[in-house]
Amino acid sequence: MKEKQRNLKRYHNLLFSFLLLLVFITIIASSIFMDYKSSTFIMEYYNLLYDKSINEETHTTIEETVKTDNQLYLQNKKYNSVFVPKDSSSLATSFTPFFDNGTKAIFASGFLFEQAIKENLSNLNNFIIYVDDGAKTFVNNPNKYITSISIPEITSGFLAGILGSIYLTTVYDNPKDWKAGLWGGFPFFSIVLFMSGYQYGMEFFKYEFQEIIPNVDQLELLSPFPNKTTPEQKWYTNSFNLDGSGTTATINLLNQGAKVIYPIAGFQTKEALNYISENNLDAKVIGVDSDASIKFPENEKEILFSTTKDFKKPLIEDINAFYTSSSNDEISKKLKENEVFSSEITFNHNDSKSFDNYLKAFGKKYSLEIFDKININEVINYLQKTTLYKTLLKYSNFADSATFSSEGNVTLFK
Repeated sequence: MKEKQRNLKRYHNLLFSFLLLLVFITIIASSIFMDYKSSTFIMEYYNLLYDKSINEETHTTIEETVKTDNQLYLQNKKYNSVFVPKDSSSLATSFTPFFDNGTKAIFASGFLFEQAIKENLSNLNNFIIYVDDGAKTFVNNPNKYITSISIPEITSGFLAGILGSIYLTTVYDNPKDWKAGLWGGFPFFSIVLFMSGYQYGMEFFKYEFQEIIPNVDQLELLSPFPNKTTPEQKWYTNSFNLDGSGTTATINLLNQGAKVIYPIAGFQTKEALNYISENNLDAKVIGVDSDASIKFPENEKEILFSTTKDFKKPLIEDINAFYTSSSNDEISKKLKENEVFSSEITFNHNDSKSFDNYLKAFGKKYSLEIFDKININEVINYLQKTTLYKTLLKYSNFADSATFSSEGNVTLFK
């Protein structure tokens, strides 16, 4: 009996010790996770013309997780929401006070932050997430605290070039009308990728349909300033502003016979849309970065489709990484796995089947019955599986445009 009591006492002691250990482990684990759950997240948001649509999309995405009283909740976990002043003159030093007050992550949106981030890389022990890293400057960066979110712009351009060519060869019977024009704001790497992708898309289309579409080799890509000397002069307005240079580029392309125009130049898309609308001209515009039919609903009939950057999913996944991870290394791993994501094509919302109609008309015109049985999303899914698409996807990760050019992959724009 005494032996049984002693064994029972030992059992209770062991159970008590185990429970104490469990409580201790729980406290330690909670302290690790709470380090992130109570962290301050800030997003740099600037109401500027430059990258305005990307800034607004980032801002809106994070705001969607913000409830009342300026407290950020995500799956019932509390965060603080802090916003940096909208003065872009001292970006490098604007990070410092937030690192000093225990901020764990800064979401910096737009190319204006690239140099500021570079100046904050030394002794960094707080996370910076650079949204829309067009130059791929921080993709695969060895510093675990710096990561970025970007899209493969060249594949967006590639899809746009093919879809634009379907439209041209369907709607117009005269090959002299099979002309598309584009320009960039500046020869930034991301813009070069968009433009090069469009060129590849047109060339791919010509190759694929050379035995099916008579005179398909007459598809032509136009520059707005063809009489200039250098690629920088021929293809770029050196502006993202509503300063009339976009209107000039549009007029020059229309005068050369362009029926599809693709401006990769910020708000100059609006100048192209306005000119075509106000003069009731026979031409379409392809939007870039954000859905132009939502951004400019008054111009919807002039918009063919848009090549968009949808940052919502990767942004939410990046925020999730902080409260589903138990260490900085685990956070970093999750962030870096999420750096480059797929680009998208979006179509006009009031007439979502309009491009399917072009697709069916294309199939009927060239006796391609398959296009009666598939929709545009199935076509895009097919194109994304082609060898050329996958090759271009590889090139989109280069951070150095000189490397890209040296391999002979940019023939017009750089």
